[in-house]
Amino acid sequence: MASDLKTNQSSPLNVLVVDDDPICTFLAESLLKKHFNLHTVNNGYHALQAVEDEKFDVILMDINLNDPIMDGIKTMREIR
Repeated sequence: MASDLKTNQSSPLNVLVVDDDPICTFLAESLLKKHFNLHTVNNGYHALQAVEDEKFDVILMDINLNDPIMDGIKTMREIR
């Protein structure tokens, strides 16, 4: 399944995981780091910084980030 996403790619996809739950972040890292260039951040502000610094092929966003100023939906709107 993950190898299908790398078709016609000379290098693995860059994936950004944005989640404030350390257990979810740990699970994402455990499942994805073998197949993708994985970057994790724990809030919307750091996600915006990461997107400015690097191009990501996929962003996995927790829309319920526990931040009243920058939840996941607002973060994705800013990224778009």
